[in-house]
Amino acid sequence: MEFSTSQHVGYKWYRWDWQCSFFYGVWRTWDNRNSKWVNTSAPCRRPSAYKWTHTVFEGHRANGKIYFDAVTVNGHRYYVGKSFYPKSLSYSGNWITIHFQLNGNRTQTDFDVWGDKFKVSYW
Repeated sequence: MEFSTSQHVGYKWYRWDWQCSFFYGVWRTWDNRNSKWVNTSAPCRRPSAYKWTHTVFEGHRANGKIYFDAVTVNGHRYYVGKSFYPKSLSYSGNWITIHFQLNGNRTQTDFDVWGDKFKVSYW
């Protein structure tokens, strides 16, 4: 499962992408400048079937970097403390996007996921 919030500011592309890696058993963050996933120490387990999982991602943008501060899953908060520089773009823009993505396993087994009350707050 991947959760993403992107912000384009001028010629910079800031991405707060989080991935729950069932393979590694941890949350991973996206290093947009270097186009790679970086493991954290925050545990991430496959959610239980037919139960809601409440997840909150925290981060900020400062000093020309994006910061992945913490992830909270069902009330358990894990501090992450990762930061990355944005990717430079050849065009200018100012907007924010949000998306949720499911990736298949090696056999592309079918599965269902329900999402509810997605919200992004920024100031």
